[in-house]
Amino acid sequence: MSSRAIEPVHEAVSVRVPRQRAWEAFTAQMGRWWPLQTHSVLADQGGQGKHAARLVVEGRVGGEIYEQAGDQRAACATVLVWDPPCQLSVRWRVNPAALTEWTATFTPEGGGTRVDLVHGGWESHGDRAAEVRSGYGGDEGWRTVLRCFQRFLDG
Repeated sequence: MSSRAIEPVHEAVSVRVPRQRAWEAFTAQMGRWWPLQTHSVLADQGGQGKHAARLVVEGRVGGEIYEQAGDQRAACATVLVWDPPCQLSVRWRVNPAALTEWTATFTPEGGGTRVDLVHGGWESHGDRAAEVRSGYGGDEGWRTVLRCFQRFLDG
C-alpha cells in the first residue's frame, strides 16, 4: 500500500449566474446536468446500458447523493458539509473500499460565480492511487462533469 501523499485534483469553472442560483443548480438540480450516460455508479455496477433515471442530493449533513433507476438505488456520497450557498463537502463512496472526499466552493466573481472543486484522499486506493487520481483529473473526469454544469447554466 502506498503511503506517499498524492496531490488533490483541483478543477474550477465560472458560470454567469449569481452564487445562490449556482448552488441550487449544483445541488437541487444535479440530476439535470450530471452526465449520467458516462459517469454513473449504477452503470458501473450493472454493466453497459444500465443508467440512472435520477440523481438526488439530500440537502443536509449526513444526507446522501444517490442514483436511482426503478427500484435500484446506489449511493455515491455522504454529505459532510452543507453550507448554502458557499460550500458542499462530501465523502465520495464510488468505491466503498477506498473512500475519498471532495469539496465544491462557490465564490462570487463579477456578476457570476466561480465554482472550485478539490478532490483528495487518493491514498485510500493504495497502490492504484495515482492511476485512480489520473482518471478524475483527466479530461474525462471532473473537467467533463463541471463543463456539463457550466453548459446547463450558461447555455
